Amino acid sequence: MNEEQTALVPNSGDPMHAYEANLDADIMRKIKSFSPWANDKNYPMTDAEFSLSIRRAVAMGVDPFNPHEIQIWKDKHGVHFQHAYTLMVEWVRGIHGQHTEPQFRELSNEEKEAAGIDKNDHAAECRFLMLSDIPSLKTLMDVGYSPVEARRMVEVTGTGTASASEWNSAYFAPNGRSKMWKVEKRALVDAYRKRFGSPGANDIRALRRERGQHVITAADWATALENNSKVVGPEHQMAVERTAMLEAQHREHQEQWNVMSHEEQQAKAAENDRLLNGDPEFEGFGDDDPVSVKSLQEWTTPKPEPPPPAVPQAQKTTSRPLAAVRVREVVRTRSGWSGTARPDGEPITEKQVGAVSMVMSEAVKPTNGVLSSNELDQRRHAVLSYLLDVDSTKSLTKKEASAIIDWLTDDEGLDLNEYARSEAATVYAAWQEANGQGVLPL
Repeated sequence: MNEEQTALVPNSGDPMHAYEANLDADIMRKIKSFSPWANDKNYPMTDAEFSLSIRRAVAMGVDPFNPHEIQIWKDKHGVHFQHAYTLMVEWVRGIHGQHTEPQFRELSNEEKEAAGIDKNDHAAECRFLMLSDIPSLKTLMDVGYSPVEARRMVEVTGTGTASASEWNSAYFAPNGRSKMWKVEKRALVDAYRKRFGSPGANDIRALRRERGQHVITAADWATALENNSKVVGPEHQMAVERTAMLEAQHREHQEQWNVMSHEEQQAKAAENDRLLNGDPEFEGFGDDDPVSVKSLQEWTTPKPEPPPPAVPQAQKTTSRPLAAVRVREVVRTRSGWSGTARPDGEPITEKQVGAVSMVMSEAVKPTNGVLSSNELDQRRHAVLSYLLDVDSTKSLTKKEASAIIDWLTDDEGLDLNEYARSEAATVYAAWQEANGQGVLPL
């Protein structure tokens, strides 16, 4: 890696090292020209405001060009900064733990007046319980509190609002989402901030490494923004993140290739060719195996009609789909568990991490609707928690990873078998029940 690239690459996920004063001015101008937040039609940023915005974001510990981490915008009041909703969700669930499904309700005019909210504004309240707090409910009730009082003491609440002018704007909510969804999202973030504050630089660095985005440079963001400049709406953020990640991966692969010897490059090229085209296949008879006229006649002579198929015997019935408890028992047995005792085993390989994550993400997808990547991760981790008492794919052993793949896929590949989705849904429902989700009503 050369000196210029070293100046652009965050050190262990720290953007402080990525945007120093000596950052290439051409890259900065390129990023500014394609950044939507710097080029609002009504409130475009000056070069000084753009530079100061980057420094402010870096001081917050976030990557200023990563829309997954920070939202920056300018209006008549000035330049504003806000941790991205996706980062807040990832931070709370990844660092502080899981919680029950948030419950939302719109506030009445009387409640808005009591809270000091204008009656013309729209407001929603959010409530949820951290799973780690649920055992405290029984403790509080044992000492004399009613269930309602006990829940009120431990549940997390937040309020989201939208002014009348925001609500009436055509761009308040993205396509496919209701305006109340945006207000509810603000309520959830408000609840997170009331309970946990805001994510610190160390937590953000850890999450960035977890996503693999610590290798993205400012030059990668510049290329991603330019290539996706015509993409609009919610798809723009996802497209920019995906392109920047691909740019970073390509650069890393190129750097690895450049440090290889000529012999290593040849061996790698041969391996890539084999993976791309497969092993050499049989392409016909050679000169040392001539085809006789007799064999040709045998091949071209019509074959007699095959006898009618025998009446099939009754097929063996299968007990699948299995109940959640039975799935856990089978997976643990194949993983080498002895009852509830988890054995020490060889750690999972990087290749298995990718395979298990891909297969499980497909299995836990709902038949109707679309989940975000964070929601898919939450379901996948919940299934792992129920089956093997781990909360991350990287915590599995090789045997456990093989057992998970064997449970969900066909014998010949990584395609899901016909029972994978239903059994995964059953296991997820069992995890929810075991952790109190959906059991305690508001």
